[in-house]
Amino acid sequence: MDFSEAKKAYDIVFPYRLDPLTYISKEPVPLGTRVLVPLKNTFKIGLVWGESSYIPENVREIKKVIDKAPVLPEKLLSFFEWMSGYYLAPAGEIVKYALPASFFRLPKKKKLEPVDEVSCVLAKDTGYQAYLHFFKDFNERTQKIKTAVKEALKQGSVIFLVPDRELLSFYGKFLAEYKPHLYHGDLTPKKREKIWRTFLREPKQLVIGTRLALFLPASDLALIVVEEEENLAYKQEEGFRANFRDLALMRAKMAKTQVILASPTPSVKSFYFAKHGRYKLEAGIRLQPLIKIIDLKESKGLLSQKLINTIRQTLAKNKQVLLFMNRLGYAPHLLCEACGYLFSCPRCRVTLRFYKKENLLECPLCAFRLKGPPLCPECGSEAIKPLGVGTERLEEICKQFFKGARVVRLESHTNELADPEKIDILISTAKIKRFSPLPRLGCVGVVMADQLLVHPSYHAAEEAYQLLKRLAIMACGGEEKVMLVQTFRPSHHAILGLKEGYEYFFQKELEFRYLQKYPPFGRLVELILLGKDEHISQAIGQTEGLLEKHGLSFWGPLERHPRGKARVSYLIQTENLDFLRKKLVIIKTDLEKLFKNRLRIVVDMSPL
Repeated sequence: MDFSEAKKAYDIVFPYRLDPLTYISKEPVPLGTRVLVPLKNTFKIGLVWGESSYIPENVREIKKVIDKAPVLPEKLLSFFEWMSGYYLAPAGEIVKYALPASFFRLPKKKKLEPVDEVSCVLAKDTGYQAYLHFFKDFNERTQKIKTAVKEALKQGSVIFLVPDRELLSFYGKFLAEYKPHLYHGDLTPKKREKIWRTFLREPKQLVIGTRLALFLPASDLALIVVEEEENLAYKQEEGFRANFRDLALMRAKMAKTQVILASPTPSVKSFYFAKHGRYKLEAGIRLQPLIKIIDLKESKGLLSQKLINTIRQTLAKNKQVLLFMNRLGYAPHLLCEACGYLFSCPRCRVTLRFYKKENLLECPLCAFRLKGPPLCPECGSEAIKPLGVGTERLEEICKQFFKGARVVRLESHTNELADPEKIDILISTAKIKRFSPLPRLGCVGVVMADQLLVHPSYHAAEEAYQLLKRLAIMACGGEEKVMLVQTFRPSHHAILGLKEGYEYFFQKELEFRYLQKYPPFGRLVELILLGKDEHISQAIGQTEGLLEKHGLSFWGPLERHPRGKARVSYLIQTENLDFLRKKLVIIKTDLEKLFKNRLRIVVDMSPL
């Protein structure tokens, strides 16, 4: 084919896990616009990612330019390019997640709807600045955010990120006077496209949304807010791995605008950066309830006598009790005492959770279910024993100790309590971590705080402290309110920090991380292999050989089987992230060449 008349070659990206493919055009094509191109034996809609200096053999031609103006503005396209490079993720994977799927669908009857105009309004260049709003009091924090949003909307658009639908609903009502768009993954592609087009055309828009909202094309971006910046819901564990708090900071930096990280219990990383001047710190009043720490080494049974007495005193005053335990079901394990067999999921290879009332075993990862067996499948024994304690068992114990008390369990799938006034004791897991559903709350009891400290993660203490502190905030506001924390480790800084304050916890946690070179003093990166068992087994030796060849120290292989899928990972520690990323590009490329489509290689730059 003669391409002498072709003016330029372009890299076109598709919403698949692919890098861009090169096409040519006889006419100039604006970057960020959609085009119709041949792909294999059909036509597909792709996005113009960039110009290409290389024209491969048998290159094909762009059939049609769909848009007159970019569907992906220049600054947002640059942001996506940065993401692809930083997270070592295919461009198509980012585009697939960020843009509404309807942009890439060929209509059967209607004509394609082009983007033919975009707003040229830009926000006043205030310069990049990050703020950390450390306000434990929810009302104080929300008022500060409302003021910031009001001022920013005078200059341009605002992207307001929330970690879940509960806060989405709250802030949608709280900021209703500014006519916000509510944006989340449960919207239909067409509704997402409608909001996307609004942001392309009209300035000074406000969106409140989950992670997806960060990618809306606001060319006049004046402010990004990340509410509850420490929340793990901002960490994406599927597709390209990224923490959206970090992405929000980078988008604000590239847009030269302001970003607010707000939290009642900031992440150690964010507070460290605020302390060292990278973020401006704004702190509010200190809320400190009456907290009593109970050493379980001096007690017998699940409920200590101190907790039992406090619950009785609270109920006698016609007040309500919230008991926290972070395990669902009757018991987390079921054991055969005769042969030691542990009932486990055949797909995920983790122990099954036991529900006594339903006589049911359930996998906590994939929801595999098994009727509670009367006999051990290994030896046929009837000596089956529950191991450990969950919320269902705690409910049983409470009904024994507190006769006549109305005890209710808040299960993970429950959205609202039918009648909170008719509850005396509410038992809950981590689901209840923001608002107290009890109008007459008098006591918060943490039954087994140590359950929060056993996760195999360097920031297990941070997560434990944040959750416990949120429960403590519920116990504020009233002289008669009290919080009791039962633990076998009363001197642990995540426990003691509840009484001593955030600064105490922060300093102790920093000391631990400094010694281990954990973030923020070093970086941990995870190299993940996904595929079938036989291919993973073949890849382990090759992967470790490549890691050693490039002089990288690592832990692994760490094996998991979530939902029956084989997953092996390696944790790599470094103080030079740029050096490590260059090495990982080589290793990832080599593994993809060796195993082609049999394995998926993923790099997580901020593993949990």
